[in-house]
Amino acid sequence: MKSSRFSVRVAAVVAAVVACLLVSSAVVAPVGAASPVCEPPPPSLATDVGNGSALGEAVDWAVCHRVMALQPSLFGSRFNQGTATSRGVLVNALWVMEGRPGPVGAPVVFSDVGVRSAWRPAVDWASSVGVVDRSADGKFYPSSTATRGGLVLWAFRAFSGGDMPAGAVPGGGFSDVTGSGQTAAAVSWATAAGIVGGFSDGTFRSGTTATREVTVRMLYAAAGTPAAWEQTWAGAVVLGSAVGWWDTAGWDGTGDQVPDLSGNQNPMRVRAAPHLGGPVRLGWDTPDRYLYTPGWDDMFVTTPDRPGMPTGAFEFRIDGDLTRELTTNGSGENFVFHQGGADADGSLAVSFADNGTGAATVWTSPDGNTWQATRSTTGPSFKMGLGRRGVRFAADTGAGARQLRVYEQSSARAPSDMNRPFDDPAWRLVDTVTVAGPAAINNSSRPIVISSGTDRIPTTSSPFAAGWGRLRRMNLTAYTGTTPTTVFDLDGARIPMPLTWARGGDHADSPQLCWCAQGDQAPGPAKVASFTDRSGAVWEIQNWQTGSVPSAVADRPALLFGNGARVEAGPSPLLDPGTAGLTVAVGFRSTRAGIEGMLFHSYRPGTLMHDTPGWDSLQTAYLPGGPTFNIGDGTANLYAQSPAPADGAATTTIGVYDRGAGTVTAYTGGRPGTPVSAPGDVGFGAAAAGQLFSIGADPDPDLHSYGGFEWFAAAVFDRPITPAESAAVDGYMADPARAVQVEVPAPIRFDR
Repeated sequence: MKSSRFSVRVAAVVAAVVACLLVSSAVVAPVGAASPVCEPPPPSLATDVGNGSALGEAVDWAVCHRVMALQPSLFGSRFNQGTATSRGVLVNALWVMEGRPGPVGAPVVFSDVGVRSAWRPAVDWASSVGVVDRSADGKFYPSSTATRGGLVLWAFRAFSGGDMPAGAVPGGGFSDVTGSGQTAAAVSWATAAGIVGGFSDGTFRSGTTATREVTVRMLYAAAGTPAAWEQTWAGAVVLGSAVGWWDTAGWDGTGDQVPDLSGNQNPMRVRAAPHLGGPVRLGWDTPDRYLYTPGWDDMFVTTPDRPGMPTGAFEFRIDGDLTRELTTNGSGENFVFHQGGADADGSLAVSFADNGTGAATVWTSPDGNTWQATRSTTGPSFKMGLGRRGVRFAADTGAGARQLRVYEQSSARAPSDMNRPFDDPAWRLVDTVTVAGPAAINNSSRPIVISSGTDRIPTTSSPFAAGWGRLRRMNLTAYTGTTPTTVFDLDGARIPMPLTWARGGDHADSPQLCWCAQGDQAPGPAKVASFTDRSGAVWEIQNWQTGSVPSAVADRPALLFGNGARVEAGPSPLLDPGTAGLTVAVGFRSTRAGIEGMLFHSYRPGTLMHDTPGWDSLQTAYLPGGPTFNIGDGTANLYAQSPAPADGAATTTIGVYDRGAGTVTAYTGGRPGTPVSAPGDVGFGAAAAGQLFSIGADPDPDLHSYGGFEWFAAAVFDRPITPAESAAVDGYMADPARAVQVEVPAPIRFDR
C-alpha cells in the first residue's frame, strides 16, 4: 500500500478532531473546525443544511473543493444528507482528496465503468493502488449503495499509508467487529484517529448504509486542515478580480485564441514560431499523463544503463500519437526508438513512416555496421495519430528469413487492453511481411534512445534524426525460444511528477551546440531528469542548451514553447497600471538549460529593449537567481529579482508594483524576493498604442529569445496584490486539478 499524503494529517487529527458517523442512535461528538486559509468560510448554498452547524462546515468544505456535490431540486440545491452514498460518489471523493492522481500500477478494468464514464479516472486510480477490489463478475457497481464498513475500509486503504495510530484497539472495541481482516483494521484505525464512532449499544454496524451525512462528516474529519485546497480555492477568488486572466484549463485547446476569463474580451492569440512551428499543445488529447518528445537531435530520452536487448525474436507495443511534429535531415521515418548507431555497434530500431501510410519498419544490424530494413506494406487503418500499434518480429523464421507482423488496436480500448497478447481479438493483424536475410541482431552495448538523439540511423539516402510526438506507453519484450523477457515498459502515467532536474555534462558522442545570441556556438550542457519504468529500467530525459522545443511530461493542459513560439494579448488600456499599481502573474514549468532556455513575458512594443514605457519579466541562466520583474518609463527602469524556481516544478513568476508603498517585488512560487524601492511614481503611464502582452519568445525576429517552457496561465491586475494573495494565486495556477469554470463564493479576506 502506498503512503498517502493524508497519513500524517490523520494522525494529527486525533487530538483535535472527534467526529462520529451519525445516525439517530449514534453517540455523537462535535466536529472540530477546520482552519481554512480563506476566511470566512463560504456560505452554505444547501437549502437543507443549516449555516454555522458542524454539518454545514463539512458540507461547505466538500462542495467548495468538489469532494461531494449538491443535488439540484425544485426548491434549490440540497445536500440530501439522509440519502445513501453511492460507490461511485465515494471513490470519486477519495480520489479528489488524494489530489486526482493517475493510476500507480495497472488499473482493473470493470465492465460497467467505460472509458467515457465520469467515474473512470477515480476507479482507475483506486483499483491500481488497491483501494477497491476486483469483483468476481468484473463489475464495479458505481450506482450501488456504499456501506459504513466499505466507507471506512476504502478510506483506510487510501489515507492510512499502512500506519496505525498509537492506542488503536482491535476492531475499534465494537462488539460486532471481530477478526483480524482489513475491515477490522480499518475500523481500528479510524476509531483511534478520531474520525469515526459507533452506536450507543457498542456496535459499529458495518453492513448498514453509509448516508451522505455519514460520508461527508468522516471525510471532513480525515482531511483535518485542508490548507492546500483552501489556497487553491482562494486563488480562484483572487483571479476573479483580474483585468486579464488566461488559463489553459479553461480552454479546449482548439483554434488560436485562449479566452480571457476576466470577461474583458482580450484573448491570448497563439503565435507559431517563425521557423519549425510551435507552440505544441499538450494535455488536451488525453487525460492520461504522457511523455512528449519533439524529435530534435538535442532533445531525447535514453537509458544510461542499457537493458538486455533482443538478438532474435521480439514483440513491441506502443500507445501514443506518432504524428510528426518536426521533420529533420530529410528523413521519411518517424523513429520510435533505436539502439546503437553508425559506429560499428548498431543494433535495432523501430520506426513508422510519416508519408501517410503508417507503415512500420524494423531496422536491424546483424554485424553492427550494416543495416537492413523489414518494412510492412500496409499501414494501420488509423495511420499516424492517436492509437496503439504492435509489432511482432522474428529475426530467424527457421528458413533463413525475417518476418514482421504489424497489429493495431483502437485508442478507445481500455488502457489495460494493451497488455493482451496479439492473438487476442483486442488486436487486429494488419500485415505480415517475410523477407530473406541474415538471421541475427547485433548485441550492441550502446544505450537505447527514444526520439532522435546522438546516434543517427542511416537510410538509403541520408542519416536522420526523426521526431514522433506523444508517448503514453511503450513496451519491448525479447524472446529466447518461447521464454519472454521484458526489456523495457515505459508508461507515461507512471512517471513521477515533478521530476527532479540537474545540469548534465557534454555528451561524449555529439556535443550539442548552444543557439546563443552571441554566436559563440560553444557546446552546452543539458538539463537531465531520470525515472524508472514499470520494468525497472532507468531512463533519462535530456534537454540540451539550444533553441529547440524540449521534451516534456504532460500532466495538464499546457502550451510548450520553443523556437520563437509565443502567445500574446492586447493592446488594451486595461493592462496599464491602476492608480494603486500593477500585478502580473504567469504560471509555467521550465525543464531547460542555458541562456536561451528562458521564460520571457512583456508589455512592450515587440522588443527586449527598455527604451519604451512598459513592464517585462525574464528568467534565464544569465541570472544567478530567479526571474526578474522590470518596469520603466523608457528612461529609468527598476529591476526586482525573485528566488530561483525548481526546474520541473509547476510554479509562478509574479511581479508586483505597489505605487503607494513605492516598491517593486518579484515572487517565484509565492516566495518574494527583496523589494526594490520605487520612489514616487515611475511614471510610465499608459502604454503606447500597439503594445502587446507577450508570453514566450520576444516578437522581434532579430532577437534570440527562445522560450523553452510550458505555459499554464497568466493574469494581470490593475492593483498590487498582497503576499497572501500572491501565495494563493501561485497555489491555484500550479494546481493541475484547477477548474476555472467553477463558481466560487466570495468574499475572501486576506491579510491586507
